[in-house]
Amino acid sequence: MPTEGGGPEVGQQEALDVVCGLIERGGLVLLAQRARGKSQGGLWEFPGGKLERGEEARAGLERELREELGVRVIVGEALSPRLHRYGARVVRLLPFRCVLAEGEPEAHEHEALRWCLPQEAEALELVPADRPVLTAYMLGLAGGD
Repeated sequence: MPTEGGGPEVGQQEALDVVCGLIERGGLVLLAQRARGKSQGGLWEFPGGKLERGEEARAGLERELREELGVRVIVGEALSPRLHRYGARVVRLLPFRCVLAEGEPEAHEHEALRWCLPQEAEALELVPADRPVLTAYMLGLAGGD
């Protein structure tokens, strides 16, 4: 599993499991801007969050998106997990492609939401862990996936 954010391989350190959803609609993907008062405030991300102890990744993503955006999603294809080092902490990011099943996203915990083409997302200031997820996602789209 690739390690992003510099530094050596993770080795013995326990990684924090975090899920994120690439919510797709009509060729667009949803990005959420982190609240200014939070860590990495103002940066854009794929919405999601930390898994609770013993929680399965798909169920955790459904829960997180319901809490953060007030929507129900259908969680689809799992994309390649990514390890990212934030200082002393290591995050294992588990991305999934999703589609809306019910509701329209609302920014309950974010500054703003934005539907954009994946190519437009490249120009936004993304949280560091999401940049390689976007790159892999776009390569998959280009390959017909």
